[in-house]
Formats: sequence, C-alpha cells, structure tokens
Amino acid sequence: MPIKQTTPRKALQGYIDRRLDYIMSLVVDDLCRAGEEIIIHARDPNRQRYTDQTGNLTSSIGYAVIWDGQIVVQSDFEPVRGKLGSLGVDGSKQGEKFLQQLIKKNGRGIVLIAVAGMPYAAYVEAMGKDVLDSAEIKANEIVKRLLSKLKF
Repeated sequence: MPIKQTTPRKALQGYIDRRLDYIMSLVVDDLCRAGEEIIIHARDPNRQRYTDQTGNLTSSIGYAVIWDGQIVVQSDFEPVRGKLGSLGVDGSKQGEKFLQQLIKKNGRGIVLIAVAGMPYAAYVEAMGKDVLDSAEIKANEIVKRLLSKLKF
C-alpha cells in the first residue's frame, strides 16, 4: 500500500518554517540570557580581577546577539566609575565601537559576541588578570545548559 500525501506541500512547508522560527527564537532568547549573565559576572566589583583605575576597561565590556547580521539585543555600555573617581566614558565608546566592528564580521547565523573593547584588555588578561576569561567559561557553561534544555 503506497503512502499518499494529503497535506498540501505549501502547508507542510509553512509548518516547518514556523516551527524553525520558534526554535530559533528560543535559541536567541537563551543567548540573550547568557549575554546578560556574562556582563553581570564580568562587571561584578566583588570578584577577584584587575584594578580599574579609570573605569574605562569595565565600561568597555558588553555583548550583542545577532541573527543573520541583524542586532537582536545589544547591551548598553554604561560608563563605570574607576578607582580614581573618573567615569569610564572613553571605555564605553571604545567598547561599542569594537562590538560594531565584530558584528559586521559575523553576518551569518545566530551569534553571541562579548567584548572588552579597550585596546589593552588582552594585555591585562595576559598578565593573569581576569577581564573576560571567567565570563567566557561561564558563558560556555550557560549556553551548553540552555541548549541542552532545547535538546541540541
């Protein structure tokens, strides 16, 4: 007995497209949640990390979730006051500028990008200070946990 398709092909494709969009939106939501947790962790003043004299390095930390080149969510780069009392406005600008450059380079798929936008961030990390290293580890754990809930 042969199988006969009774559902119109267009209706079947529509269902598949809607289901895929729903699943992708769940992935985007989970990545947004992970991005927020990264920022909270990376900017937490109570954890062991570098001493931010000017506030610029901490102010340059942010994230974005993009989907096929379109920004779904982008964190603010609110200036943070440094140990010397200055407000990290330059860091805020540098972080957003660096994030925009990375967004342009990642135009396909769903991507979570976290940045520390000051040019010396990598140098601080190389000295053994934690700028984004522990946040990256935390992000990997969060994303794995969230995606496993979606059965990926």
